[in-house]
Amino acid sequence: MKSTNQSVSTADTNSSTVLSVSPISKAELFRAVDAIGPPHRTPSAPNVLVPASPSGTQLTIAIIDLSASYIASPAATKLDIAMRRFNGMTLLEWCVRRLSESTMLDNTIVTGLPSYQPQVQATGLCAARWMPSLESDSISRISQIADRTNATWIAIVSPNCPFFDAALLDRLVASAWIRPEADYITYTSSKDRLVDWNRFGLSCEVIHKRMLTIAKENKLDIERGLSGTIKSYPNLFQSRFVPLPEQLDQDNLHFALETSQDWEQAYNFLEAAGDDNSWQRLIEIALMKG
Repeated sequence: MKSTNQSVSTADTNSSTVLSVSPISKAELFRAVDAIGPPHRTPSAPNVLVPASPSGTQLTIAIIDLSASYIASPAATKLDIAMRRFNGMTLLEWCVRRLSESTMLDNTIVTGLPSYQPQVQATGLCAARWMPSLESDSISRISQIADRTNATWIAIVSPNCPFFDAALLDRLVASAWIRPEADYITYTSSKDRLVDWNRFGLSCEVIHKRMLTIAKENKLDIERGLSGTIKSYPNLFQSRFVPLPEQLDQDNLHFALETSQDWEQAYNFLEAAGDDNSWQRLIEIALMKG
């Protein structure tokens, strides 16, 4: 079952075969999936890749789990960071607004204890939906939401970055649609360095609902993070890695808000970027500031 000798950097030379997908905006996004590594445990994909319609069998959602522990401060939950205000809006509102720019997501779901509802509804949720959950662990909460929405793919998003980039997420989702055998999809560094996605902030991890079933059956704890779970149980899951854009594949790049220095940097980014908060513009600013 385990395949440790396969390289994750092999390019997918057949990505152009999905250009017949309608509408055109989807085709353009699929075209951007220019290098997808081979899956663990399975042979190469067939020559013809035909993703299902986003309105068909591959319903895709983003979940912001406010009951989850906040990794940077285990005594806190993500509700605590989500309710902090940045430039007049809570980080939760920043996050759902950024997610609303995605063309690949069917829904964004915010979940947490029912007692969170007054705080959540007091913030601007845009088109996001509030679905409370009494489940005590992340796997059960996410599984419950996936079942209620009939979702196939789930993006697990942390509300700790006002610059979350929907285009980077869409690239992962497009990769997921054309690789249904994968359980877990995220970006990877070509420099063999570890990337802390919670700290990086601009993107996230995408999982197939199948991963939740496997995790529940094996009584796995994902509170420490999905990537840690994948690395600890390589025989259980198929992983697919999309190379980071070269400009983002640099040491010490992070955009999530954790320390006071992070907050100060974020205000500097916001002032310099103006209306353009794309990751490309953020990189330009970061390089200018040294």
